[in-house]
Amino acid sequence: MRQLALVAGFLLLIAGCDFVTEKYVVTGQVSRIPEPNLNTATVIIGKARLSAPDPMATPDPWDTAFSASDVPVWLTPTSGAQTSVNATALPERVPGVYFTLPDSLEYLHSYDLSISVSDPNLPGPITAHAVLPDSFSITVPGMNDTLGPDSLRVCWSRSDSAQLYTVQVVPADTASTAAGFLLSLSDTTVIVERTAFEDSLTLQFLPGDYGIQVWAVNGGWKRGTDLLLNGGNVTNAIGLFGAATYAQPKTVRVR
Repeated sequence: MRQLALVAGFLLLIAGCDFVTEKYVVTGQVSRIPEPNLNTATVIIGKARLSAPDPMATPDPWDTAFSASDVPVWLTPTSGAQTSVNATALPERVPGVYFTLPDSLEYLHSYDLSISVSDPNLPGPITAHAVLPDSFSITVPGMNDTLGPDSLRVCWSRSDSAQLYTVQVVPADTASTAAGFLLSLSDTTVIVERTAFEDSLTLQFLPGDYGIQVWAVNGGWKRGTDLLLNGGNVTNAIGLFGAATYAQPKTVRVR
């Protein structure tokens, strides 16, 4: 999903020019997850090739006459790149996807992404930077608390170097059709909407156990519309690179 968003941003950046161009698209992060104790580093690299329309034919990309078919784009996975985060090399698992489980990720440490590809048109390596936020915890609700669907408030302690927090509430039963909840914010408390515990189509309330997860992020993931303006926080490519620290998850019973 994020990769598609990056490509969409790339389209908007150069739409309105009658030419064919190519640009590398990168999305990646390092994450420290407490349960299970897991460190991950993931980078996805592709090369977008776009043929933009004649600006005189479609002067306004928001015009109703402008459609996706007017901007043909191809995204090709980039294989064989030398990819590393600090001193840790990320092997290529499938074409364009580089992943490893680092031995350690330290809170409040800097992590630098470096990607080298065999492309004479690039002025230098693709680089990015992020700081892993400090550890933090979910303070409300308590583990296994029983709550009503209109009274779930989630609070957490602050994490040093966090630029944004993302909160997710999902049913513990993977077969459940409850809509769930996902929100990013800079505050440390949120009220979970009742719709999180309802079927997304019938709006029927679905009682049961729900998992709460909160993670703190630093780096490119805090960026939104400015990706369209400056290409994110990646040098020599369009893209995002961030660092995420997860709090110990909680489970609650919603009745």
